[in-house]
Amino acid sequence: MRVFKGYRQDDLLLPHPCYRNTSMDYGWYAPTIHTVPTSYYPRNAFFSRDAALGGMYRNYSLNTELDKTFY
Repeated sequence: MRVFKGYRQDDLLLPHPCYRNTSMDYGWYAPTIHTVPTSYYPRNAFFSRDAALGGMYRNYSLNTELDKTFY
């Protein structure tokens, strides 16, 4: 288990440049006033409550694909 030691941990090994992507940059910088939301507007749970009463969707269509089992 790794303990959070702060941002910009230079002791960590960076991945090979071929496997690096832009999503790795999001955790590199500390949050600023421009990136942290200042207010939160929660939504009510009416839709989720009503959807749970109806149950999960079940697909009753005909499956025509061949089985991919190898004996």
